[in-house]
Amino acid sequence: MDLVQRKIGGLIGGRKYLIVLDDLWNEDRDTWLSLRNFLIVGGTGSRVLVTTRSKRTAIVVDDGYKYELEGLSPENSLQLFEMTAFGDKGNNTHDVNYSELVKLGKEIVVKCFNVPLAIRVVGTLLYGQNISKWRSFHDCGLAKLNNGENEIMSILKLSYDNLESPLKACFTYCSLFPKDFKIQKDKLLSLWMAQGYIEPFNISQSLEDAAEEYFSILLRLCFFRGIEMNKIGGVESFKIHDLIHDLAQKVAGNDVVALKSIASDLEDSVHHVFHIGSKGSFFPKCKIRSYLHDGFQINFSVAKLVENWNFLRTLDLHDLDLRALPDSLGNLLHLRYLDLSNNMYLVRLPDSVLGLYNLQTLNLNSCLSLKELPKDLAKLVNLRHLDISWCLLTHMPLGLDKLSCLCVLTQFVVGEANLGELETLEALTNLRGSIRIVIRCLEKNSKIKKGYLRRMKYLETLAVDLVNSENYETLLEKLEPPSTVKALELCYYRNTTNPAKWWRGENNLATLLKSLWIQDGILKRGGELSI
Repeated sequence: MDLVQRKIGGLIGGRKYLIVLDDLWNEDRDTWLSLRNFLIVGGTGSRVLVTTRSKRTAIVVDDGYKYELEGLSPENSLQLFEMTAFGDKGNNTHDVNYSELVKLGKEIVVKCFNVPLAIRVVGTLLYGQNISKWRSFHDCGLAKLNNGENEIMSILKLSYDNLESPLKACFTYCSLFPKDFKIQKDKLLSLWMAQGYIEPFNISQSLEDAAEEYFSILLRLCFFRGIEMNKIGGVESFKIHDLIHDLAQKVAGNDVVALKSIASDLEDSVHHVFHIGSKGSFFPKCKIRSYLHDGFQINFSVAKLVENWNFLRTLDLHDLDLRALPDSLGNLLHLRYLDLSNNMYLVRLPDSVLGLYNLQTLNLNSCLSLKELPKDLAKLVNLRHLDISWCLLTHMPLGLDKLSCLCVLTQFVVGEANLGELETLEALTNLRGSIRIVIRCLEKNSKIKKGYLRRMKYLETLAVDLVNSENYETLLEKLEPPSTVKALELCYYRNTTNPAKWWRGENNLATLLKSLWIQDGILKRGGELSI
């Protein structure tokens, strides 16, 4: 404790600071006083701002000014509800049941206690529903509620109860992440798929599209906050609202847990584990389906984990400084998601990995020492996502064109003087998201087929690295990216003419292009980047 106090003193000693403790739940006065004593070394005018939903916590820390936030006014509450439940009111006033919907809405708003989150969640849930759905929600749900603070959670629980079963499973899985944790959307969708939660809405819909739709539904219900967008306007990351996280934990029970250490007496009811901190673990024999951690260096035996947790569908081993993997990894026959990213000393994958026939996602991002993939990678017939960004691969293994399920391939490396490898891309028509094509050397007289990317109708971001070449324009013309591309990155684009002519072809790439980035490039004098 003395060490902590010295570190805090070194950071804020004599300095004027503002510290925000958001959503504090400590209700012990002595604990609060101990923390306050650490902070008194700050400069004059320093302040600590505490937010809490606990009245007891407010009393414990009440050393100064206290402000209790009130709910919305009844009028504003009703207005917010109508905005979320009716949308454009002009489209609802013609409904023969509109007057009854308004009447039911007023009674529903009263039960939301003027809390904006509850109003938005309920309003969004009822948006577009018929009168019978409204009556059912009003009569069978709200009628059971009594006035009181805990009824906010009960209202949110009603919204959860009205979700379809697959959506319920996806929602409760979100409680695996700690509060205020920034969740990468694409990662979460892959985790949902790994657990078998995603059920396409029709036979022609892909798992990825269905997962996107699931996410959109939960997003519209205001379950997520802190949305961060990527450069083409899609959701990149988000957080879960604190109250919603409480709800997810409540309905998940012991099925989903976050633990600082994994004890030998782990309950049989636990199936999904998020490991917080750096304490080692026993990994007792049990039917764990998910193991994730928060990125801190954790000292444990991967071999022991694999031996005792052989029902795993999701295994997160990122950022562990792994230099090798046990051959027993191939015994995880149920494994669908394997994250080995940021293990910069990992040189190779064991051949036993090729026995993971159910594997859907393999993340090798930033495994800087990995120079090649297993030559028989095509044996992973169910592989859908292969992230090899920032791997210094020298070439791609043969047979990738046989991976008919492959939807995400973040990088494609063409070895020196081996342009024939590009033909593999022609068969991967389901690729979506982003891809970086790295070509080590392209001689001036190289023969290149046309239309390698033409049929990739789901591709949105394309990067091209053409190292040591003066033949960039020819390659750009031959690749023929689809018109769906919204972001384009050209690396080492040197001594060439205006690349704009590339996207003025028959595909008219300019119609959707939102981002163009030329990295380490030189345009000829007089070059003009107009689209």
